[in-house]
Amino acid sequence: MDFLTRVALKRPVSTVLALIALIVFGSSSIFTFEMELEPSMSMPMIGVFTNYEGADAETVEKLVSRPIEEIGARMQGMASSNSTTSIGSSRVIFMFDYSTDIDKVFMNFQEEVEQLALPEGCGRPKIMRATSENPFIYLQVRSESGGDVLNYVNNTVKQRLERVSGVAEVKIYGGNEEYIRVTLDERLMEQYSVTIDSVKQALAATDYTIPADTKRQGSMDIRLAINSSVTSLDEL
Repeated sequence: MDFLTRVALKRPVSTVLALIALIVFGSSSIFTFEMELEPSMSMPMIGVFTNYEGADAETVEKLVSRPIEEIGARMQGMASSNSTTSIGSSRVIFMFDYSTDIDKVFMNFQEEVEQLALPEGCGRPKIMRATSENPFIYLQVRSESGGDVLNYVNNTVKQRLERVSGVAEVKIYGGNEEYIRVTLDERLMEQYSVTIDSVKQALAATDYTIPADTKRQGSMDIRLAINSSVTSLDEL
């Protein structure tokens, strides 16, 4: 420090010029330095998604999720895994150490999954790797009250997410389609001469759309239609 002080006092002009040069080059570096909001990077994450239509959650976990988890456990650098199994679908996420060669692990993972013996009717697993160019977010929705969650997700959540800027695709896995089971009384059917076909026709008649007419309003043609749909058990 004493040396710098002596030099500054002995050569004041050179010291001032050096400070000016530092300020100029420092300012230039700040304004010309390239910055990215989302720099390109490789995230050590691999996701495996599998559909197994018609299978219950326990079967999906035993025949799909567990074999995939075993493959991930054998991969070098695997830090943790998270598995979510529901009716008809399996989702397994693997996190690896940042020092792991994720490209090599991804190729080895694909090779082992392709050789995996899955039950008949099960779709091939879709393997994805998270990167800054291809990020993905997972949301799990459930209802404590037993409401129609799948209908709400399809008609509300999915549509809102698709309108968000930057969202390329929204996919829905799992869920239960609600249905109504109609049990027929054979004794009453014979008494009122009702057949199974007549019941089917009556149920089908509750949901229809019939073109009615076309009306012209100004320069526009408005097509009219008569439709009916059942939205509750009481209406049915």
